[in-house]
Amino acid sequence: MAVKTSSPWWLSVGFGLGLAFVFMGERALGHLDTGRLVLTSLGLLLMVSATGVRVWSMLGASGDSRRVERTSLICYGGAFLALFLYFLTTDTGVGMLDIETDPSIVKFRTVMQVLFSIVLCASLLPLIMIEASLGVSQRSRLVVRDEKSDDANVEAFRVREMAWSGLTIALAMSFLMVTCNIAEQRNIRVDVSYFKTSSPGSATVNMTNSLNDELRVLLFFPEVNDVAEEVNSYFEALAAQSSMVTIERYDRMVSPDLAKKYKANADGTVVLVRGDQSEKFTVKTDMKVARRKELRELDSKVQRSLMKVIRAKRVAYMTVGHGELNDPSSAGPLAGKNPFTKSTLIKQLLGTLNYEVKNYDGYGKPVPDDCRILLILAPRTALMPEELRAIDDYLARGGGALIALDPNGDAGLGVLEGRLGIKFNKTPLADDKEFMVRTRTRADHRMLLTNQFSSHAAVTTLSRGRARSGILLINPGSFDDAPFTVSPPPKRTYVVRSMTTSFRDANNNLTRDPGEKAQRHNVIAAIEAAKPSEADANGEKQQKHGMRVLAFADGDLFSDGLVGQIPLIKSLVEDNIKWIGGEEEFAGETVSEKDVRIEHTKNQDVLWFYGSMVGAPIFVLAFGLLAVVRRRRRTSRRAS
Repeated sequence: MAVKTSSPWWLSVGFGLGLAFVFMGERALGHLDTGRLVLTSLGLLLMVSATGVRVWSMLGASGDSRRVERTSLICYGGAFLALFLYFLTTDTGVGMLDIETDPSIVKFRTVMQVLFSIVLCASLLPLIMIEASLGVSQRSRLVVRDEKSDDANVEAFRVREMAWSGLTIALAMSFLMVTCNIAEQRNIRVDVSYFKTSSPGSATVNMTNSLNDELRVLLFFPEVNDVAEEVNSYFEALAAQSSMVTIERYDRMVSPDLAKKYKANADGTVVLVRGDQSEKFTVKTDMKVARRKELRELDSKVQRSLMKVIRAKRVAYMTVGHGELNDPSSAGPLAGKNPFTKSTLIKQLLGTLNYEVKNYDGYGKPVPDDCRILLILAPRTALMPEELRAIDDYLARGGGALIALDPNGDAGLGVLEGRLGIKFNKTPLADDKEFMVRTRTRADHRMLLTNQFSSHAAVTTLSRGRARSGILLINPGSFDDAPFTVSPPPKRTYVVRSMTTSFRDANNNLTRDPGEKAQRHNVIAAIEAAKPSEADANGEKQQKHGMRVLAFADGDLFSDGLVGQIPLIKSLVEDNIKWIGGEEEFAGETVSEKDVRIEHTKNQDVLWFYGSMVGAPIFVLAFGLLAVVRRRRRTSRRAS
C-alpha cells in the first residue's frame, strides 16, 4: 500500500508534546528546580528526537514527498529558534550577554519576549496547517526509501499553500500582539464623552441675589491649572448676575497665611466667605478626574456651601415606626431592599439645604418646638389618632409639614382632613394614553406621566417648562376636597394634577371600564395659612408666615428609585422643602451636565417605531425613484 509521506502523523504530535513539556517546566514549575529540570529535559529530548527522525525521513524521501518533509523541518527549526530567544530572556541568558543597567535588561527582555512569541507562532501555525492538510490516513508508520511511495500521493503545491496560509495567520496574530504591547507601553486615554462645566442655576442666582452684603469667593489653585479656569468661569458667570459676588484667586503656597486662615490645606479649595462665616469645598485639580463628575455638578456643590453661609442650620424631623420610606425596617426585613421602597437620599438632600435631620417617633408626644419641617414619607401602617392630633397641634402653631401618602399603605389624614381641607382617595390612578413604557404590558398604565403643574412657588422648577414630557407618578392615589373645620380656612391649591386621560381604576384591571371617567385628578396639594399677628417688643404688629403643608398622593416620588434617577423629581423635592421652610425665593433650577437616561412615552415610542420601520424605508424608496426618473429623463434627452 502506497503512503503519502515518509514521516507518520504522530511525529509532529510528539514534537508538540515536547514543546508543551518545556513550557510547563519553565513556566508552571519554574520555582521548583527539580521539576523544572525534569520536564524541560524531557521536552527537549522529545523535540530533538522528533527532529532527528524528520531529518532521516527527509533524506530518504524524494520529489514532492521530500519537499513536504523539508517544509515541516523548517517549522521545527523555527520552534528551536523561538526557544533560543526565550533562553536569552532568562537570568542565565542575560548574564551571558553581560547587560549591566536595569533599564536595558528590562527593554532587552521585552524585545526578546515579543520576538520569541512571533517566531513560535510563525512556526507552529504553518506546521498545524500542513498536518491538517495531509491528514492521518496512510501516515501511521515511518517509511524511508519506500519504492511504493510515489509523488502522486503527495500534493506538494496544496501543502505549500496551506503552510503559507498558516504563516499569514501567524503574522497577523503577531501584528496584533505587537500592537497590544505598544498600546500597553504607550497607554494614552482619550475621553471623547460630552463635557461641559455646569453653569450657575437659577436657584444659585436667587440665593446670591437675596444677600444684602458681599459674598467673597476665594479660589486656591496653582497659578496655571485648567480646572481653575473652569471654576473661575463659573463664578464669573455668577458674578455677572449678582453684584454681591466678588472673586479672588490665590496660590496657597504664595499666600500661606490666608490659606491657613480659611483652612485651605489642598489645591482646588474653594472658600465662600460672608462676613465672619465661611464654608469651603474642594475640586480635583486634575482635569481628567474633575471633568468626569465634579465640574459637571459644580452648581450643586456651590449651592450646598452657599446655603450654609446664608442662614443658620435648621432642624427637620421625620416620623418613624410606621414603615415609612425613611424607616423601612419597621415594615419588615425585606422592605428596604428595593430602591422604590426606601428613601435615604432625602436625608442627604436636607443636609444639602443645611437641615439637621432627627427622628420623631410620635405616639402622642408633641412635635418638638425646634422642628421647622416635619416629614411623613409614605407610612405603610396608619398613624394613631394621638399622633395625628399631636401633628394637628403642631400645624396649628404655624408648623410646616410634607405629607406623602400611598395607595399601598394603610395611612390616611384622619383629623388633619379638616385642617387641610383635603381627603385622600386610595383608589389607584391609571392612564392608558399617557404613560411610561417599561414592560410593554398593561402594567405600564400604572406609570402615569403628567405635565399639569400650577404656577405655585412650591413647584417653581416644574412650572418653568422644564418638564417637557412631564414627571413620573407610579401607582398614585388622589385627593378630593374636604370641608374645613378651622376658621379662617387656609388657602388650598392643587399644584400638580394628572392628565385628562387618567382614571380611577376601581377594579384594578388596568383598563378604563364604563363608569371609570377619564379626567384630571389632584395629586399634590399645597395648603398655607398665615400665622396670627403677634406684638413685638414695641407693641407693633409683625406678620410671619404660618402653617405650610404639602400633601402628596404618591409616596414613590420620595423613593431613592425616583429621586436618584430623575433630576426633575429631585428639583421638585428641593422646591418643596424650600417653600415649606419659607425660602421660596431660593427655589429654582440646579444645573447639572451629568448624563441622564432618556425615557419615552407610549406615543413617542410609537412615533419612533413607525418612523424607523416605515418612514425611513419610504424615504429611501422615494429618493431612489427620484434618481431613476431623473436618469431616464437625461437619457431620453440625449437620445432625442
